[in-house]
Amino acid sequence: MANASGRLRRFDEAIPLIEDAIRAYPANATLFSSLGLLYLNSGQGAKAADCLEKAVAINPTNPTGYNSLGIAYTQTGDYARAIENYEKYLTLVSDAKEAERVKGIIEQLKPLVKK
Repeated sequence: MANASGRLRRFDEAIPLIEDAIRAYPANATLFSSLGLLYLNSGQGAKAADCLEKAVAINPTNPTGYNSLGIAYTQTGDYARAIENYEKYLTLVSDAKEAERVKGIIEQLKPLVKK
């Protein structure tokens, strides 16, 4: 139900459903990732990052979590953390085209990092 609501961009319906599922299964990285993506797609980058950090803490070998964190931190303007997560993603992804795409994103973000 939550996934269907999310696809329909009914985030106010989907988010509470995933939050209920997390209360029942607090060690489920997939649920935290799903909630993070809902927040990300609804423009709530900080909440997305919080959920996605929990997801990668539970499952640090899932590259998708790091890619999503890169997006979330870009959305919040924390470009240094975005780069950090994109770089972690690169250590876990094997697709050469995808790696080149992400390297391009990193290069675009580097000038935005405040020294």
